[in-house]
Amino acid sequence: MVLSRRLDWRWIGLKALAHALALLPLALLVRGVLGDSLGADPVAAITHQTGDWALRLVLLGLAMTPLRRLLGQAWPIRFRRLVGLYAFFYASLHLATYVVLDLGQYWSQILDDIVKRPYITVGFAAWLMLVPLALTSTRGWMRRLGRRWGQLHTLVYAVGVLGVPGLLAPDGGSGGEIGTERLRFSFPRQRRDRHLCLADFVAPKESGITDY
Repeated sequence: MVLSRRLDWRWIGLKALAHALALLPLALLVRGVLGDSLGADPVAAITHQTGDWALRLVLLGLAMTPLRRLLGQAWPIRFRRLVGLYAFFYASLHLATYVVLDLGQYWSQILDDIVKRPYITVGFAAWLMLVPLALTSTRGWMRRLGRRWGQLHTLVYAVGVLGVPGLLAPDGGSGGEIGTERLRFSFPRQRRDRHLCLADFVAPKESGITDY
C-alpha cells in the first residue's frame, strides 16, 4: 500500500512537471509581451511561436507510441493525452492570434485568406481536425465510441502532415498585398524626440508616388 502511494505521488509529480513544461512557452510569450521584447512585429512573433509549439506537441504526441515500444514501458502513453490537449491549446491560441490580433476588424478577409493562402488553408484544416480529437479525448468518449475512437484519432497523423507546410512557410505575406497590409498595420510613434513612425516615411497610396 505504501509503495502504491509512493508511485501515485511520483506520477502526480511527473504530471505536474509535464504541465509546467507545456505552459513554459506561453509564460515566455507573456513575459515577452509585458517586457516589449518580441521584436518589431509582436503579433507575428506570437503567431509563429504558438503555431510552432502546436506542431511540436503534435509530433511529440505521435512519438509516444514508438517510444513505448522502444522502451518496453507504458508510461509514455499516459502522457499522450496531456500532450495532445496542449497541442490543441496552442493551435487554438495560434488561430485566435491570427483572427483577433492580426486581422483585427478586417474579419471579412478570413475567407479570402483561407482561399488564397495555401498555408492558411492547410493550417485551418489541421485545426478543424484537432477539434474532434480534443473533444473525444476522455475515457468516457473512448467507451462510447469503442473501436471507432481509434479510427477517429488516426486523424492526428494527417494533422502532423498538414502542419509541416505552415511551419516551413517563411512569411505569411506577399508582395501583392502591400496595400492591404498598410490598411491594418499599426504605426506606433517612437518614444524619443521627433516621435516619428513608419507612416511618416511612406507616401499615401492615393498620391501615386512609388516610394519603394
